[in-house]
Amino acid sequence: MKKFLFLTLITGCLSVITVMGIVSGNDSCGIFEPLGCNTGGNGGSETGNTSYTQADITLGRLITEGAANFTLSYSYTMRVSNLIELSELEGLNDVELRECLYSAIKHMELSAYNYYVLVQVSTPLKYKEDVKSKLEKMEYLELKDRKGIHSCVFDSVVSYLSVGDVKGVYQKFYNDSSNILGILYDIKKNVDNNLFPEIESIWRLNQGYSESLLFGQFVTEVFKEIQK
Repeated sequence: MKKFLFLTLITGCLSVITVMGIVSGNDSCGIFEPLGCNTGGNGGSETGNTSYTQADITLGRLITEGAANFTLSYSYTMRVSNLIELSELEGLNDVELRECLYSAIKHMELSAYNYYVLVQVSTPLKYKEDVKSKLEKMEYLELKDRKGIHSCVFDSVVSYLSVGDVKGVYQKFYNDSSNILGILYDIKKNVDNNLFPEIESIWRLNQGYSESLLFGQFVTEVFKEIQK
């Protein structure tokens, strides 16, 4: 039985684009009030005219590390898909498949942890009213039409940002990572029992990564618009 996955496969290096790490341009200082956004403030490292406290740096670092681990996990998963595809011609390289699968799980576990901490750190923080107002007043339909953005995923973005719910976006990143991790664990059970991975699981896995990456990309596009 043919096992064609109809995937665009990139192997040998990390070639997927990190989009979730720049969900707010890593400018968490521009979203939340309590992070010490003062011109010439104390105790921060200055970038231009804005002073960033350690809290700002921590929040931005969690976003970046979460996205970096997510995309690295994705690159290993794409190699798993590639090995399964090639098994039709060359037989399955079981050793490499296990190595790539375990690496995909490791980095998704790290990503889920990064996003979990991000949610915990951001939960007590208060939004800046001007940023929240811009998000609520954004012409999302106009942006979607102008950019040619895919409706299915973008509608999910709008459900969060149209009410200024950036913390909900962070929670979704955590939920997505956790859901993908669950699929990876299921695939690992089969592989550890010397069973061929179920193709349907590989399809759902690829869908999970792709939708989450697109979600992050579209969130980034919204923030770029309100920063103009």
